[in-house]
Formats: sequence, structure tokens, C-alpha cells
Amino acid sequence: MNTKKIAIPLIFFAAASSAFAATYLRNSEVDEADWSGSTTWVDPSTLEPITTAPTSSDNVRVWYGTTDITEAASANNISMQAGEDKTGAVPTLNVSANLTLADSFFLEKGNLNISAGTTTISGGTNGFGMNSGTLALSGTSETKANKFNFGDNGVANSGAITVNVSDSAKLTATTLANGFGFGVNARTQDVIVNVSDNAVLTGRLKVGIGDNNTQPTYSATATVNISGDATVNADYINLYRNGTLNVSGNAVVTTSVDARLGDMSNLNSESAATPDSVTFSDSSRLNVNGVNNGVMIFNGATVTFEDYSVLNVNRNVWVGKHYQDVFSAGHLILKDEAQTYSGANLVLLNENSTVEIYGARVKPLSGQAYNFTNLGASAYRSQMAGTIKFIADDEGISQLKINTIVAIDTDKNTSYDLLLDFSNFVLEEGETQQMAIISSNSSASVIAAYATYQDDLITVIKAKDADTYSIYASGKTLYIDYFSAAVPEPATCAAIFGALAIAFAAYRRRK
Repeated sequence: MNTKKIAIPLIFFAAASSAFAATYLRNSEVDEADWSGSTTWVDPSTLEPITTAPTSSDNVRVWYGTTDITEAASANNISMQAGEDKTGAVPTLNVSANLTLADSFFLEKGNLNISAGTTTISGGTNGFGMNSGTLALSGTSETKANKFNFGDNGVANSGAITVNVSDSAKLTATTLANGFGFGVNARTQDVIVNVSDNAVLTGRLKVGIGDNNTQPTYSATATVNISGDATVNADYINLYRNGTLNVSGNAVVTTSVDARLGDMSNLNSESAATPDSVTFSDSSRLNVNGVNNGVMIFNGATVTFEDYSVLNVNRNVWVGKHYQDVFSAGHLILKDEAQTYSGANLVLLNENSTVEIYGARVKPLSGQAYNFTNLGASAYRSQMAGTIKFIADDEGISQLKINTIVAIDTDKNTSYDLLLDFSNFVLEEGETQQMAIISSNSSASVIAAYATYQDDLITVIKAKDADTYSIYASGKTLYIDYFSAAVPEPATCAAIFGALAIAFAAYRRRK
């Protein structure tokens, strides 16, 4: 063992809380050993082997090589860092038994694999911190801490931060509101999180690069992928700049309060960073109980529900949002067989906000009467603006069913524009199809206003220039009759061109 290189000055994570605790280093001569192995640890003050396992008063640094915890163990805190005397080789710690830490766990560099047992981090000040490396949680393991921070904190480390939670593993924030900072304190290192199989995350879900005035450069991104039958239970979803959330398979994300799907670190203006992206696909589901607002999509974020995914909200879906009288746009896309729950109000704020409904198969959940309860919210009438886009497929467009349309003004300052795009719509020659665009249980006058002022409020993109259409109100429903122009038969075309040729010849003779 190279004792001179091991005995370098040490800086420990949360050292202030354990000033009198013993400090242990991984013995460089032992490639693999159990936590209780008699030659596993060395005391840096004496460079002598420690013959007893660390206790709850001890700080442990896993420096390099591989360490296995196969029996119940405890320590004050653990830090994993690359040993300089091994040219930066990263360590590996494998945990397959109960592990209890009185203070914290700090993964600066290395590979941490937890496959069984419960890892409990009791310290409320630091919790679990990760600057770089790989964290893999698998099997039936559960890892619990007051808070989890996955970000480089401005430290110039190389390589991404990778977190994989699979099988039936659980990652639990014992204080729900602290939750998981996936990239919030990152600056230059990307954070990649994969939650799959039957894994469970419990805690506030924070995704993206958070604002920090001391770190002016944000080249990092944060991507969280939730798939399979995974479950996320949170009070809030908070997105920050450069954040991406992908939910697929049968995964379910549930928030007891709100889903804030936009850059939370720049609430008063459009974010100059890459706008956030959220996608729910397959049969995945977003449940938002909406105690305060519901779903908020803002600062240029795009949120997509596709395939058979479900948007289940019982309060509001804000597409575009305002903070201190500054407005930012949002974009909501519903496509394929996406389903929506009727308990939500749909409100567009900001003239650049859009709701895009693709095809005829977007529909309310089974047994529900409407896609959304209300279109608009009277408290925000003066700011209501944006465009609802219906993009037809081969079956036409989906009807936006609502209970009440709160407000519409013909000056377009407090109303929604409708765009009907039939570019991909195919009818038989000369065929007409009637489609309901938007309907309301109680707002016949508003429906009539769309028909009366359709030149101001409705834009139609036709499949062929020769196609025609008619937009009209009938009771409390706005309709379009779309007529596909007949294409002349070849013989008819020949006759037409022949007549034109004869007329042209006669014209030339007269000249």
C-alpha cells in the first residue's frame, strides 16, 4: 500500500456534524471485502488496519476498488470519491443488506449499487448528494433520505450523472416536499434518470437546471424517463430550465397538489434556455388533484399526451400562465387515442399559447361526458387568448366537448382563435362530411359568435385549393361541413382540353 499518497488532507461531507468521529478509508490492497472484514479499512491517522466495522459515529470514505456490504451495517456518513493515488480510478460500493447512516451519503465519483435491504439516511441537513457517477437501485431495496440532490453543484467533474431505478426498488423522500432534485443544482453535467419496471418514487419531482445566481452558465440538461409499471407519488412536479420528462408504458405519475410544467426558476418571463418538454405516451397517466391550480404549462414548455395516455385533472389546465402581470406561453398537444378527464377547466393565457388536438380519436375518459368542464375562467377574462388547433386525420377532427364557454369577445383580445387544418384529410371525390368542432351545454350565444365572426376567429387550411367548406352554429354546437372537390374523369379532362384547343385555334384564325 502506498501510504504517502493515501495520507493526503481529507475534506469530508458534513464533517461539522461529526468532528470527533473516526475516519476510515477503503484499504487499497483489498479488492473485495465485506463491510466487517478485518482488513477492509485503514485509519489515515495511523495507517493501521481497523479490526472492527464502522459504527454510527464513524465517517467512511470509499476511495477506490470494490466494497461489499452484505450484513447489516451503520456509519455516520459515507462519501465516495476517486482515489488520487490510483489516477482517479472510481470506487464501487455494493449494498445488499440494511445500511443506516446517521448523517449523510455523498457520491462525488463512483458507482453505488443497492440491490437489497433498506438504506436509511437519517441526517436532515444533507441527505443524499450526488455529483457524478452512477446510482443503481434494484431488487426489492428501498433507499430513504430527507432529500436527494442529483447535480454537480458547479464542480468541474466529467461524465453524466446516471440514476437507474428498476425492479421493485423504492426511492423515498421522507420529507415529501424536499423530494428529488434531478439536475436542479447541476451546471455542466447532464443528469439522466431511468425509472422502470415496478419501481416507486415518493417525493416532490424536480426536473431541470435550477436558477442559481452564482452559476451563470447552464449547459447541462436533465432527463427523467419513467416507464413500465413505475409509480411516482409527489405533492408537486416542478420543472426548471433544460428539463425533459418522458412517461411511457403503464407508468402513473400522481401529484396531490399541482404539476408546474415550465421553468420554475424564471417565473416572470420566457426562459432563455431550452424550453421544457413533457411527453406521456402508451397507456401512461398523469393524475393531478389540483388543490391550488392543477396543471400549469408555461415559459414555452410543450406537453404532449399521445397514444392511449391519460390527462386526469380535477381543477384547471393552464396553457400559458402569468406571474406579476407578465405572461408566458405554453403548448398542449393531444393526439392519437389520448384521453382527458372532465373535471378540468381549460384556460389559455397569452396569444402565443396553443392547444393542438390531432385527429378524430382524442376523447374523454370512458364514462365521462366532456373533455373539459369549462373553456376559460372568468377571473382571467381580460388575459384569455391563444389558438386551439384541430389537425384532421383520415377520420376528420375530434370534437372539443365542454360544459361552459366562459367568455368570448369579437375583438379577439379576450377570446380563442380556432385553426382547422385539413391538410391530411381525405374524402372521396365530391363527398361532404359534417364534423362538430366545439360544443357547450350552456353557451349557445358564444357558439353563435364563432359562426358570426368566423372570418376573425377561425382559420381553415384546406386539403386542396378547390375544396369548399361551411361553418355554422346549430344550437350549442359549432359545425363544419367540408366538401371535397370532384376531380374530373380522364375523358372529361380530355374533352375540356380539346375544347380549349379548338377555341385557341379559332382565336388565332380571327387574328
